[in-house]
Amino acid sequence: MTLRVIGNTTRDIFYLTQNFPAPGESVLAAERKEDIGGKGFNQAAAAVRAGAKVCFTTAVGNDAPATILRTAIGAVEGMVANVLTAPFSTDESVIMISDDSENAIVSTAACARWLDIQSLASTLESVIQGDTLLMQGNMRHETTATVLSQARVRGATSILNPAPLPQDAAALVALADIVVLNLVEACTILGHTCVNMKANTITSAISSGKMLQEQSGSVILLTLGSKGCVILSDGDPIEIPAPRVVAVDTTGAGDTFTGWLCAGRMRGLSLEDAAREAVDAAALMVTRLGTGNALPSRAEYEKFVR
Repeated sequence: MTLRVIGNTTRDIFYLTQNFPAPGESVLAAERKEDIGGKGFNQAAAAVRAGAKVCFTTAVGNDAPATILRTAIGAVEGMVANVLTAPFSTDESVIMISDDSENAIVSTAACARWLDIQSLASTLESVIQGDTLLMQGNMRHETTATVLSQARVRGATSILNPAPLPQDAAALVALADIVVLNLVEACTILGHTCVNMKANTITSAISSGKMLQEQSGSVILLTLGSKGCVILSDGDPIEIPAPRVVAVDTTGAGDTFTGWLCAGRMRGLSLEDAAREAVDAAALMVTRLGTGNALPSRAEYEKFVR
């Protein structure tokens, strides 16, 4: 069985700031860093480091940063990569990290949105019964919808992390077997007002997640940051708390969770046990600064949970 990830790869540029600028305000960065990232790459690499067999399909541009990213992708041991070349500048993310470890991200997605069914034909043809297909929200709606539908026809389990939240995300959620998303994303799909987890109780989060689960028919894993996650299916909600850690950078925590969840399922773990591993791995991730190069390995995870 293989985990097949279709998603973006970006050049990540980090700015460490004391606080985020208010509208019209300029702030000085204390430090600048670069890393490889993108939700597609992060989730694929996280799953590999958790022990899964992964095939990753992505697109980069035709510029100098693309060469760097191709080298970084090829350096991930155990991952088979199909890196396509789009006629654009390589996608990038600008990430601001404040002193309280929160982040704000702006990304481009021309290369990710260039991927279409024709360019993904060989990847789809390789999907077989028993595989797992993982996608995010960076590509065009019609591409994501078609890939999810074809995965179901081929007998593969489809997992969707609809972030950044695409247009008509509700229709995509209904096409996936398992959906991983946070509370703000769930509320947006439902058309509800939701500030953040600091202003919401676990009970209200479960209520929103259950509503989305019933509406879509998919299994929903609602991530709640430092409060862990909740699994919502036809049965009773399952709450999984997160260990307490000192957060340094929350960037990539959700991608770590998703990658480790997929890897756990590929290893034959129940959804609950896979989610427990994923929560712990995400907690380890927030103690580090960076994205692709900060993703934890299986050995680091084992040391952390001990």
